[in-house]
Amino acid sequence: MRKTKTSIIILTYNKLEYTKLCINSIRYYTAGNDYEIIVIDNGSTDNTAEWLKQQNDIISICNKANKGFSGGCNQGIKIATGTEILLLNNDTIVVPNWLSNLKKALYSSNKIGAVGPVSNNCTNWQTIEVEYNSNNLSEIVEFGKAYNCISDNTRWYLKVKLVGYCMLIKKEVIDKIGLLDEQFFPGNFEDDDYSLRILQADYKLLQCSDTFIHHFGNISFKDNDEIFRKNLLDNHKRFVEKWKINAVYSSRDDDILDNLNINPQTRLLEVECSCGAWLAEVKRVSPTTNVYGIDINKNSVDIARKIFPITCGDIETMELPYNEKFFDYIILQNVLPRIKNPIKLLKKLARYIKDDGLIVLSCYNFMHYSNIEKILSGKLDYEDNLWEGAFAENNIRVFNLNMLRTIVKKSNLQISFCVAPVKESMDKNINNNLVENILKSQLVSGKSEWELKAYKYIMHLKKKNLSNVGKRKLNNKKIEFITCVNNIKEYELCVKCIRNLKIPSDYNVEITPVLNASSMAQGYNKGMLKSDAKYKVYLHQDVRIINKNFIYDILRLFNKSSKIGLIGVVGAKKIPDNGVWWEAKERYGCLIHNPGGVLFEDRFEEQQMTGEYEEVQAIDGNLMITQYDIYWREDLFKGWHFYDTSQSMEFAKKGYTVIVPNIMEPWNIHECGINPMNGYDIDREILVKEYEL
Repeated sequence: MRKTKTSIIILTYNKLEYTKLCINSIRYYTAGNDYEIIVIDNGSTDNTAEWLKQQNDIISICNKANKGFSGGCNQGIKIATGTEILLLNNDTIVVPNWLSNLKKALYSSNKIGAVGPVSNNCTNWQTIEVEYNSNNLSEIVEFGKAYNCISDNTRWYLKVKLVGYCMLIKKEVIDKIGLLDEQFFPGNFEDDDYSLRILQADYKLLQCSDTFIHHFGNISFKDNDEIFRKNLLDNHKRFVEKWKINAVYSSRDDDILDNLNINPQTRLLEVECSCGAWLAEVKRVSPTTNVYGIDINKNSVDIARKIFPITCGDIETMELPYNEKFFDYIILQNVLPRIKNPIKLLKKLARYIKDDGLIVLSCYNFMHYSNIEKILSGKLDYEDNLWEGAFAENNIRVFNLNMLRTIVKKSNLQISFCVAPVKESMDKNINNNLVENILKSQLVSGKSEWELKAYKYIMHLKKKNLSNVGKRKLNNKKIEFITCVNNIKEYELCVKCIRNLKIPSDYNVEITPVLNASSMAQGYNKGMLKSDAKYKVYLHQDVRIINKNFIYDILRLFNKSSKIGLIGVVGAKKIPDNGVWWEAKERYGCLIHNPGGVLFEDRFEEQQMTGEYEEVQAIDGNLMITQYDIYWREDLFKGWHFYDTSQSMEFAKKGYTVIVPNIMEPWNIHECGINPMNGYDIDREILVKEYEL
């Protein structure tokens, strides 16, 4: 690395105890002497100025009046002698390797303009979970030392914005784009503004997720939240006026991303993506995922295009520059309230998702009790768009759950997933007089009390014809083997056994692995929709089919009756009330289990079969064979439990028979590893309720 010098610029306004912690941590944990500390005091009334004058290793300027964050930083930049400038809040504690890691990232490319670390307390997705006591300095340092031990360029991510609590900037970049904009007084949005100016100058921003510092957070404003909010709103208005952009984010929420199943092959489109900050977070989670964006604001698009393929246009009127059935996900983050014709838009977007793709939308709930309180008190007013509420200034309509359900239905879509987050932890149990009185009025039933506490809805919408997949024309001379795979070695053994099976001369066999499935049902739907085979074999990756005549046997059974829809190797005559089929009194079938490498034959034969097969109510999911396509209930079962019993019930609902053949010798071995039990009881309750067991 070339010879460099870092000018560390720190602003102070009272809170001397924090300043001492910050500067002492720099002294202890910054290797070498290639840095200088410049402190600008913005008119502190405690002993900060006096203490600074006593420090021999600090260059200080003590202002009589508060010049704000930008003004103070600019004073420091003007006297700095470094090759890079580091803007650092005084409520931070740095830890070993912090600066060396950041500098490696900054100078990794001529195109990098600025970098920033992650922390325990930050916005902009620069926060990580920590396991230490924030009041214990030694714990903070030990955590940081372990976290920062290796500079890792695989954990550097492109950003649209870096938060200014710790921002390392090349001096050449500052010389090119100029100083911080002092109109953002006393603080907030100056880092948004400076980040966009850096991008505008064709430099890139990096989040260094391999580098951590501790951040106490907002100590200058903690004493007066009202002043902080006013300052935030005032500077947001200044930012909007300057850039003609509402924000660099389309959303600041993690809720949508947390509920997506993205992988390297995923194609994702965000509508109204603004400057692409949320898309940058998608790329951080899955760097090779293909992301696209659309926004009507040319200024936003010009910024976002520095990183992503973004199209400028009005989503309601424009022709989309993509092939139909191109995307796995189309994201609408609180977009519908700004749309003139939501039904028309949803119908339009549905053409561009794959058959198993999803439109994912979020909307704020105007029935949240805080909104009702404002309406009844006469205090309701449109809010600054910064707050992203149901009554934000840009919105032209509002939604509740019923209204969302109606437009989804009229758009010929179905809701496959819906969550209703609460606004604060207290909302989960709040029992204020307003909620009580609304419930007493019987305008809202007691069962819907949660609707008064849900501040927004997140929905996954699928194509309505997905549940009618059985109407597709299928190839009756093809057999497809479909498996959800997360262990390649296990799956290779599974495939090896399939390839050893005897195949009728006029039939074709195809093998489909489904990677990165979010649930068994979701994975099986994906595999089912990709195949035109009439006969499909759904099997676990740890299943080994040892009956070489397996294909002949299943074809013979299906040819006996067109009513046979689903075949399994073990199952229950009647599902018990608790939904657990293997606890039934009357079970049939057999297979070989191999837990931990110990083979044993497991026969479920409380009563001997007398015919060629036995009709059952449910079969086990280790091996399931169909001759008709019926939608797997991924809308209900989000994990790995009870999807098999559910599918058995779905076939019965369609009028088909579910059978277990009279097997003399087991058809398969099930390695039967330990399955995670997460969500088991929840899924069991869903099964019992859905099918009224």
